[in-house]
Amino acid sequence: MNGFIYGYPELPRAVEIIVGLSEEQFQVIREAVASPERYEPKLNRCEEIANRLKAKITARDVFHLLTSLRFLYNQLRQWESRQKDTVSALEEFFLVTDLQDKLGQDPSLAYKRLNELVSKNPVLERRRKLRWLQTGILDNAVDFASFVDLRPRFTDDRSSFEEFVPVVIFRVVTDVEYGEDRAHVFQLTLDGLGKLRAAVDDIEKKLSGLRRDEAILRRLHEGVTKEEDD
Repeated sequence: MNGFIYGYPELPRAVEIIVGLSEEQFQVIREAVASPERYEPKLNRCEEIANRLKAKITARDVFHLLTSLRFLYNQLRQWESRQKDTVSALEEFFLVTDLQDKLGQDPSLAYKRLNELVSKNPVLERRRKLRWLQTGILDNAVDFASFVDLRPRFTDDRSSFEEFVPVVIFRVVTDVEYGEDRAHVFQLTLDGLGKLRAAVDDIEKKLSGLRRDEAILRRLHEGVTKEEDD
């Protein structure tokens, strides 16, 4: 398994970079992940961090570094729930994945640095919990599209048509936590479309009722999008 972690092939390289940083360079990464942007790997941010490091580390390296740290952060929260502290969880991970040789000559320094970079963060934990409440049971519908089709009814001899039947083709994309989002396509008759509209109106009325209650409104959170969570 050495050299490749499913979904995160650049993780070994990211660990090597962290271990090889000078103390001054490490503080640049530490400050970056301690900021509100945390592990956000936007291109302009990656370029800025790479420039601050003043080393042979590209914006692409920084991108993979941040995404690898985010992967480790999320995994560690699961491992810690099994009664493991952060360092113990990291040690077990590197043992299982056979990545110990990426820790350099002083593994204790590597674990210390990684611990600082992926330690539990209250802001991220709040986002993670909100995200789980949204998506922990079922996928969310996040995108919608429609197409109206007119289907002709032909005469028995197929020489002409006598009338049209309107049909609505509806596409719903669901947000999958891991992997590609899924698209679900189905069709609606005009009667079905009316029932869908009534159902949506009913949902809006219920949500409006919740928002009118000030005690509930003060604690109401609309949730976290996949982009914010990432």
